[in-house]
Amino acid sequence: MQSPAQRGYWYSLAAGFWFGAMGYLIHRASNTFPTSEIVLARALSNAVLLLPWVPWRPLKQWRWSPAIGFLGVRAIAGACSLYCLFWTLGRTSVGNARILGELTPLFVAGFAWIVFGETLTKWQQGGLMLTILGTLWLSWSSPESLPNEVLAVGIVGAFMAGIALLSLRQAAPYFSPALIVFLFNCAVLVLVFVIPSPPWHSPQGLEWALLGGVGLSGLFAQLLMTRAFALITAALVTGTKRSSLAFGVLFDWLGDGDQPTGVALFSYGLVMLGVWGLTPNPEQAKKKTLPANKPSQG
Repeated sequence: MQSPAQRGYWYSLAAGFWFGAMGYLIHRASNTFPTSEIVLARALSNAVLLLPWVPWRPLKQWRWSPAIGFLGVRAIAGACSLYCLFWTLGRTSVGNARILGELTPLFVAGFAWIVFGETLTKWQQGGLMLTILGTLWLSWSSPESLPNEVLAVGIVGAFMAGIALLSLRQAAPYFSPALIVFLFNCAVLVLVFVIPSPPWHSPQGLEWALLGGVGLSGLFAQLLMTRAFALITAALVTGTKRSSLAFGVLFDWLGDGDQPTGVALFSYGLVMLGVWGLTPNPEQAKKKTLPANKPSQG
């Protein structure tokens, strides 16, 4: 029987698969739709699908607690990081966009160490370094350069993602995944209507399926990642989720025939080797650090 830590690892790896699928679909959709419309399609479809499953009692019985604060920060910072990711995916390849996202595990591991004193084993530190080395190697060998504005937005997105994921690490044990992901998507919807956008495109035929695929893959990824955060530490989840880089490129290869070079395959191999190195010990289940007055789930 698997330990909670081992289940958390598999949840985060599955989340990486669905994040990779979402990245590929966003890259395809960006040829037709502006960023704000893709973000709206994902957030609105997720919110509608989750609505029947959201436990409302924690919100009806409002009482301030650190967990409530982290829940709000997760929603707001997560919405900002998501918008940055979608924006970069529309302006560069899936691989390059994911390379920028490689800064996120460093932010998360640093914040978790400074704020909560969480550490990784030496083996897991090596795994995290391998995932980062693999993506940096890919960046150095890529013939596609990154414009300065794409680089800047990617770094901001990674920083906001670090804040969002560390907040999720604190909120996940106290709220259901459905409530956390629902509020996150509500924050995304607000952001969509605040940020100016070019005219939207009216979907036709299979374009509806493309937008629907973005929404469903994003929903599966968010729910799995939220469940993983309730079981293992933030650094382990974000490091393992880096597998989305390899999965995203695999979808590029199968869907568009963009066959990676030998150097790229070596880079993806390093990433997946690092993900394997991040496998947690059975004793590494995440310990709650907030006060024990857990909000009622309803």
